This record gives sequence, C-alpha cells and structure tokens, in this order.
Amino acid sequence: MLPPRLAAHAVLWVFTARHTDTSPMSRRTVDRLCGAGAEQLVLSALDDAAVVEVTQDMLAATPGEDVLDVVRRAHGQPFLLVELLRGLRDEGLMSCDNGVLSLKSSELPQRFRDSITGQLDRLSDPARDLVEMASVLGHGFSVEQLAELLQTPVPELVAPLREALQAELLVEAGSELRFRHDLIREAVGASLPTTLGHALRRRAVNAMLAHGAPPAEVAALVFMIARTGDLASADLLARASAELAHAAPADAARLADRALTLTPYGRPERPARIVSAMSLFVAAGAVQEARHLADTVLNGVVEPVDEARARLGLAWLSMQYSGPDVVEQTQRALTQPDLPTALRIELSALQSHGYAMSGDPRGGSAPAERALHESARFRDPDSRVAALTAATGDALVHGRWVDALRLSEEAVALRPFQRSARGVWVPDCWRSLLLMCLARIDEAIELSDAGLRESRCEGPAINVRVWMMCRARYLWAAGRLDEAQAEAEAVLEMTDDLGPGGYVTAIAHYLLGRIGLRTGDRLLLSRAAREARTMALEKSGLLRQHGRWLSALVTDAGSADSAGWPAVELAAEAFAPFGSDRPQLVSARQHDDVVAFARLAVAAGRPEAAESVVGRMTQHAADDPDFPYLAAAVRHSRALLEGDVPGMRDALALYEGTPYVLPQADAYADAARMVASTQPADAVEYLERALSAYSAAGAERDAARTRKSLGDLGVRRRRTSPPRQGWLGLTSSELKVVRLVAAGATNREAADELFLSPHTVSSHLRHAFTKLRIRSRVELARVVAEQDGANRAGSPGRSDASVL
Repeated sequence: MLPPRLAAHAVLWVFTARHTDTSPMSRRTVDRLCGAGAEQLVLSALDDAAVVEVTQDMLAATPGEDVLDVVRRAHGQPFLLVELLRGLRDEGLMSCDNGVLSLKSSELPQRFRDSITGQLDRLSDPARDLVEMASVLGHGFSVEQLAELLQTPVPELVAPLREALQAELLVEAGSELRFRHDLIREAVGASLPTTLGHALRRRAVNAMLAHGAPPAEVAALVFMIARTGDLASADLLARASAELAHAAPADAARLADRALTLTPYGRPERPARIVSAMSLFVAAGAVQEARHLADTVLNGVVEPVDEARARLGLAWLSMQYSGPDVVEQTQRALTQPDLPTALRIELSALQSHGYAMSGDPRGGSAPAERALHESARFRDPDSRVAALTAATGDALVHGRWVDALRLSEEAVALRPFQRSARGVWVPDCWRSLLLMCLARIDEAIELSDAGLRESRCEGPAINVRVWMMCRARYLWAAGRLDEAQAEAEAVLEMTDDLGPGGYVTAIAHYLLGRIGLRTGDRLLLSRAAREARTMALEKSGLLRQHGRWLSALVTDAGSADSAGWPAVELAAEAFAPFGSDRPQLVSARQHDDVVAFARLAVAAGRPEAAESVVGRMTQHAADDPDFPYLAAAVRHSRALLEGDVPGMRDALALYEGTPYVLPQADAYADAARMVASTQPADAVEYLERALSAYSAAGAERDAARTRKSLGDLGVRRRRTSPPRQGWLGLTSSELKVVRLVAAGATNREAADELFLSPHTVSSHLRHAFTKLRIRSRVELARVVAEQDGANRAGSPGRSDASVL
C-alpha cells in the first residue's frame, strides 16, 4: 500500500521475501512491485571466497583445511555458517598452532544443534515427530517411506508435513522430500537418544527397501548401523557398491571395504569381495588402501587367477605413482599358475612400462618381447595393442625408431577392434608421444586434440587427464607457452575430481616449472622449486630424474636454495642413469636438455661434468644419423663444451626446419655470446633472431636477457612483442573462450564447443581475467562489448580475424 501512496516522495524502498513464500497476497505484492519497475536482486549463497573471509573475520585466525571443510558444509548459507562458526569458537572445539586453527572434534557444535532444536520447539508435536523421524531416512525420502516409519496413514501427515515445509526445515525436490540442508538433518539426528536413533535407522532401512529404494540409496544408513557378522547388511553394501562402481568409484570402494569387514572369515563370499574392494580402490586412485588389502588379505585367500587380476589392478594404480611397485606386482602376478594368455600378455606389457617408469627402460625389453611374441600367436586385439605399446617404447629406447613407428601404426590400426581402451592401452596416445619424439609436433597435437574430444565423450576420466598432460607436453615443445601453461594447470585442477595423479600431475608440475624458467613468472618459479624438491625424492626413478633436473635448472636461475648442492651436481645426478639421454615415451625430457646441461657445466667452469652424457649422445647420432633433431642437439652441445664457433654455425644450420623454436633461439643466443667480441655484427644478427623467437613464444625472461645482450653491443631494442596484458595480450585460445563466456556460455558449454576440458577453459578464463584486470563474467561481457564497439568504429586494435 505504501509505495504508491508515497510515490511523490524521495523514498528508497527495500523489501525482502523468501522464494518459498508462495501465499497469494505475498505473490501478488511482489508481482505488483515488479510491474511498477522495482529492481530485483536475488541473493544466492555466498561463494567460497566469501565463506573463507567470513570464517577468518569471525575466528580472527587462519582456518586450517579441516575447519574450512566443516564450514563449507553450510554451502554458503549465511545463517548456518555464522551459527556454525560461533559454536566452534565459543565451545573451544578448535586448537591453534602457529596461527592456524584445526578441529579437536568432528561433532557439530552444541550451539548449532541448540539453534536447530529451537526451531523444532516451535513446531507442534506431530510436526516435530515427523521431522525427527525424517532425519534417519537419509538425504531424500518419499511420503510413503515417512508414513511407514511413523506407522501413520499418509492422509494424517498432511498437516504436520505442511507445517514442516512452512518452517523451511523440509523442502520438496520433485517427487521427494528432503531437509533444506544436510547440516539441519545432522543436527536433528544428533538430538535423538543414541539407542533410539539406532533402532529408528534399522526401521528406516526396512521402510526404504520395502518401497523400492535402490541399495545405493540405503547404503549410508546401513553403513552406520551394521556390525560384523551382519550378513544381510554386508550383502546390501556389496550390491550398493556394484551400483556405484562406474559413477563414483571412491564411494563404491568405501562401501565394498565395509562389506568385506562385515563378512566373517571362511564365508564363500569373502574372496570375491576382496578382489572387488581392491579393484574399486584401484579405480578410485586409493593406492595405500589397495596395497594394504593386497599385503594383508590377498595371499592364499583367493584363486591364483583372481590374485593375478587383483595384482594387475594394483599395478595399474601404481603406474601413476611408482614404477618399482608396478614391476613387483606384475612379477608376483606372473608367478601364479595357469594364467590365461590374455592376462599374461597384459601383465608382461605393463611390467615393461613399469621398468621405464623406474628409470630402467632397458629392463623392460624382455617382458616387452615376451608380450609381443605371445600376442602374435594369440590374435586378440586388446592383448596385441597392449604388447605393441610396450614394444613401441622399447624400440625407441634402443634407437630403432623406424620399428617403433611401424609398431605404433599397427596398434592404431587395431584400435577399432579393441573392446576397451583402459588406462595406458590407448594406441593413439602412444603414437602421439612417438611423433613428438620424432619432431612431428603438429601431428602429435592433432592426435591429442582428437583423443581429448573422444575421451570427453566416452571412456574413463583419467584418460582425459592423460591426454591433457600429453597435450601440454606438445604445446611446450612447440613453444606455445601460454597454451601449455593453461593445459598443465588444468591437469592439476583435475586432482579435485580424480585425486592425485602421481606421474601425470608430476609431469604437469615439471612443465610449469620449465615454462616459469622461460617466462620469468615468479609464482611458477617458486612452485617449481618446491615441486622439484618433492619429485627429487620420488620412488619412481623417472620422476626422480625429472625432479633433480628441474632442481638444477631452478637453482642455476637463482630461484631456489639447493641446500649446498651446486646446480651442476644436481644435473649430473639427473643424467647419471645409463640410457637416460635417449628419448623415452614416458619422459618429458628432450634432446635439448643435454644442451642445457652442457651450457650449465660450461658456465660453472666444469665442462667435464657433461662430457660423458654428450659423448653418449654423439655415439647415438653416429649410429643413427637420420634420427630427427638429434644431430642438431649433439652439434650444439659439443660446440658449447669446446667453444667451437664453426661447430655452432653447423648446429644453427641443422636446426633450420625443425619445429623446436626455443632450442633454435637458444642456439642463436649461444652463437652470439661466442662471437660478440670478434664479430659484433654477426652477434647482433643472431641476437635479433633469438629475440624474435623468444618474443613470439612469450618467453619474456629469455627475451629480456637477449635485449640486455643487444644493449651491451650498443643496440637498443624496445619491447616489440605483443603485450602480455589487456585485450591485445589475450592468446587466440583465450579469446575463443572469452567470446563464448561473454555470450553466456558456461565453462562446460564452452568446453563442448571448443573440444577442450572444462578445466582447460577455466584456466584460460582465469588468465584472461588477470590480463583484463577484471573479476567477474559481467565485467567480461562489458569489456567484450566495448571492444566490439571500438572495432566497428574503426579504432585501432586487434580484431577477431587477426587472432583466430
């Protein structure tokens, strides 16, 4: 009534209404105000950043991850969040260590429970009984289940149910009822006496099953009430685990493990449940749990073939973390008698990869040859592909790259006949890695794009992460640093969905460190120093080599404390294992790393430290003069060690036509340093070429160093590369994402349109926001509209045509 009556006065009216208030008068009032031009502001839940800020404000300290995990359960609802925080603070449920808060107990604060109890006290007795009974039924439940639990006819629930809905304790979700928030359900359930709660949950299980609830829906209740020897509960949990196995392997593994615990020793179901639990832990990436089962309950309990299959699953899981564990598990599996041929072939092929991951690729030769020989007689496409992938890597390590190409071609040709492309048995992926080693980077990128598109549509999510890691490697090798960084960061973001990726995420960290060394990004360099130290202690020999090599480079750049170890010593450690300088499919190291080792050793005054590695590579090049790019890297490194100017010019000639733009730029910079005092004009020409390549790739740290070298020769060069900030600083990939998002696309929709991972889209968007100095999609839409307006008006700037 008041707004129209006081329309002549300068009054700002602010009204609030709950979306659940559906009374006719409220609805008409809101409609009338909107019709008169009122502006609507819909208040959504607080985002995660706001939740963290509120938490820090109220607790006056830095919350630890366990504290944040609890407050995030409020899902951004301010009232629940504040009540939860006040309870944690006032009831002394946290401890503080060096300014960081951690939880003492996992129970909900009494204050929070009391606030919910206060809401219950305002209900009638029938409505309160209904809400309390509903708290034992799980996340969602039907009116029929509730009626059976209360032993009350459905019509008699109308009034108490309406009361509970109006109090917003319960809400309707389609054909189901549920609590407005899980924290409310937990608080109500906690208010029940323990014995009563246990008895009601047992009745709730029966009520839900009687009305057709699937086992997976009832499993949470069974998990809480079951005791050892409860065979009915064990059976139900096993069925629930099977239902969830594909969609949620981590939850399924937890249920399978509980079903195993409830099943007494000697029961005929127990061996199958051991294998099931192990397989699910493998699928969920839970390496410690899977290994514990293998070590404590596997031996002698199951049939030999089942044990071999279980150990194969554990070896699959270990591929992400530890090559020696892969070798151990496959060896133990292969000792089992009467194994099927297909299983034996897959175990041998995986064992070969395990040796490569251990830093001993030559050790994998025998199992690779054995798998290849057996698969030729067995004529099973899946077994043959497994053997061919192992043989491809082994052939490359031994310098038989023509054979490696032939083997990979045969594997790809068999792909349409595979029944599954599990884990590493994706022949296109191995083919793309081989193509990159042979300097055919564009083809490798094309294969990775196709593999990523296909993996997003079907297949396990881990395949997506593997393809993204490979794509990051190829973009790095091609000198497309911005795109490589976005892809590597996206790989790391997937740990929230898939758990730690072991080898895959370690390679992503390694690539980000190498990119930081090129761009001078301090955040990347700081993280690289930390991750390199971690990788240098890895059990996997391959990752240990990567970690020590990255540590050497970061230390040489002055960006890390090597604890007294000179960079050249770290590098020598990284290259110590025999054969590590040969190309390997599973290694992110390249031939130009030996060049960098030679450069580092010369700068340290110890050229002899790199002599043996360069000598081995020289022999490889002599044995196989047609191997792409190898001769250029050998000539380059040898010229550095010997100060050989003609040799460096030979290296420059050999680099021509190769796709490795940054190693070629390094060669120009090295040549310039060698002739600067005697042939300054040539030095300037070399530096100009190096600067052009560095600038185009976004290697700003290298470009800055090159501009300084030009300045020392009396040549002043302004920064002429594209700016790294603002609209003109957006890469082509970032611009494609920006335009789709500005038009209203979600990250997933943009990913579908561009055939990328949503995580890659998120990474591109984050970099675009930083470059444009904006913080929201609303601001992004405004910036895009302004840029489009400027382009239509003919103002200078980069148009889409010049970017895409």
